[in-house]
Amino acid sequence: LGSYLKGDLKTAGAESREVANPLFPPGLMIDALIAEKAGDRAHAQQDIAMLYQFYPAWRQDFRASVGRYLPEPMASRIAADFKAAATDTMQ
Repeated sequence: LGSYLKGDLKTAGAESREVANPLFPPGLMIDALIAEKAGDRAHAQQDIAMLYQFYPAWRQDFRASVGRYLPEPMASRIAADFKAAATDTMQ
């Protein structure tokens, strides 16, 4: 997450692959964000769909869900980035 927030997508991508799984919602979230930034919309869409399928609260109120894991202002930034990624990939 720190690498993503600093704009280091190469490192963030390597790290996100280690934590992206259906048992850890923040891992799916960050993996989707990195895939979106890298232009891999199919991968981002897959992660977002899995996140929403297994954790419906993340679709209903993403900001509140991410806020359980991250403090401000990181939570708001991630929520905005994710909203853009979800909008782009779920059309």
